[in-house]
Amino acid sequence: MTHDSPFVREFKEAAFSGAEGEIVGPVKTAFGYHLIKTVEKRIGKPLTYDEVELRVKQEMRDDLVGAFISTLKDTAQIQIEEKSLSGRK
Repeated sequence: MTHDSPFVREFKEAAFSGAEGEIVGPVKTAFGYHLIKTVEKRIGKPLTYDEVELRVKQEMRDDLVGAFISTLKDTAQIQIEEKSLSGRK
C-alpha cells in the first residue's frame, strides 16, 4: 500500500504508523473496525516519467468514460412495455 492508495485516511494513518510485525487497531472507519498487521515496510522510489504518464492517461480515460456514462444515464429514455413484463406476446 502506498500513501496515495484509495483507502480512507484513518486506515492509512494506522497502517503506516505500525512497525514491522506489529498489529495496529482496532481502527474505526466508515467501513467498520479493522485490525492491521504491518508485514513489511519498504522505502518507495520516485516514479519514472513513463509510470506517471501511464497513470495520468488511465485516470483521464476513467474520468472520460465516467462522464460519458453519466451523460448516457441522464439522456436515456426508457420505455417499459407492460405486455413484455407479463410474459405475454
